[in-house]
Amino acid sequence: MIKQNNSINILTKYFAQWSAPFNNNFSNISKFLLPFSDIVNSNIDKVCNLVLQRYRNNDLECYNKIYRLPSFGKYKSIKAETHRIKHLDGRVELIGKRDIDYAGSFTSNFFTQFPITGFELTETPLSLNKNSFNETMFPGTKVFDKKLSTDCTLYISPTEQNQSVFNVVIMGSDSNGETIIETLRVNKESSSETFYKYKYIYKIETPNYITISDKLNLSKHHSIDSEIIPPKRITNKYGDFISPHLEYDGSSIVVYDQSGIVRSEEIRFDIESNLKSIYLTNSSDIISLDEAGWINTYKPYPMYDLINTNGSLNNNPFIFVEEEESKIGYNVRCRIFAHDIAKRYRSDKIKITLYNGDDVFYLNKFGQLSNDENTWISSVSSADIINLSVPCTNTMPYIFSVTTLDNKIFYAAAYQDESNNMLLMGGVTNMFVFNRELYFEIDNKFYSAKPIRHIWMQYDENEIVLDSDYKSIELT
Repeated sequence: MIKQNNSINILTKYFAQWSAPFNNNFSNISKFLLPFSDIVNSNIDKVCNLVLQRYRNNDLECYNKIYRLPSFGKYKSIKAETHRIKHLDGRVELIGKRDIDYAGSFTSNFFTQFPITGFELTETPLSLNKNSFNETMFPGTKVFDKKLSTDCTLYISPTEQNQSVFNVVIMGSDSNGETIIETLRVNKESSSETFYKYKYIYKIETPNYITISDKLNLSKHHSIDSEIIPPKRITNKYGDFISPHLEYDGSSIVVYDQSGIVRSEEIRFDIESNLKSIYLTNSSDIISLDEAGWINTYKPYPMYDLINTNGSLNNNPFIFVEEEESKIGYNVRCRIFAHDIAKRYRSDKIKITLYNGDDVFYLNKFGQLSNDENTWISSVSSADIINLSVPCTNTMPYIFSVTTLDNKIFYAAAYQDESNNMLLMGGVTNMFVFNRELYFEIDNKFYSAKPIRHIWMQYDENEIVLDSDYKSIELT
């Protein structure tokens, strides 16, 4: 089971910037620190949950209640429904059945670290076409006399990429007649969400081109920034929490850090389906709707269990890959400095190996990949720099090694984010955010979506804790 840890750099940032722990998550020290980083992450998630309860209080990202059950010994398995649908007429429909996985102790884990594996859908009588609000504004001030269908938050999105953040001023009131004047900070590319809920809108001031709406269109905008909620738990290699901006390029989902002058890519992983809408939640879950009407969920996790490696991985002067992040359909290119190895280790022969999943290949003197393990090539008569290019055909890591005659081994690898990908639910025609909740449209009806993660933890000696209010539990 994947347990998300996108912030191990909180610990590894204290190492020297030339060291293996600082430069990659696959060094021996990084692997040693990972369990401690998991504890740090769980405590951060618990604190963030308390803040979200206070300032956002939505079903999508908050756990307002935990579900404790008495524990009578150890259970072989716990099963429950995959999805629950609560209809307006009071019916509760249970769909599917799956195992609830053990996730350790509640003191050192929290629910949001684990992938979404189901949903509780609650039918809602939304009238989105009645008094809906969606306005594109030029720089300046615009006066409105707009009444919304209900008190709701507003979403402001820049219509073009900006070089810096800017402020938008909104004037309105709620259904009680209380005047609201709010200054909202808008980031370079992501959408922003108002703190207050508005019934009437009177005036908006903006220095840049924006779109303002009572719901967030997830086919165009994929994440929300806010100064009042905690940052998403994704850090760069310096241990700083990033301001993430999510994009879909037709074959991959990419998370950028937009906080700097030039945005930098932090996470990338390939996907197989064509997506219509995507949303990055504050819990660092990615939820998408593809063109076939299926809901997919992803839990970005940039840690692979790279076997057959050591601390030299992507951190040595003798072998390296041009791009550490691989992508299906492109080539993975590796360079080996054969003459430097010969001079440094007095090894006139080297063995070059490629690991990809269960496949192992060896480079022969003709520049071809062979299955013969006893394949050595001359490090003296070969080219100074040996270039090896292989097509990327799968999401498994491409691990290259070079071995000297006295068994010194150096590694380089290209890999993809090992993101959990769950194909969960079909028949969905639209997905959007309204009043801080995520909604699915199914058969012209609207349902708010609350994640189910199908995990249980040991609360104390006598109780276990579940992540959801399951209606059908089977214990064995």
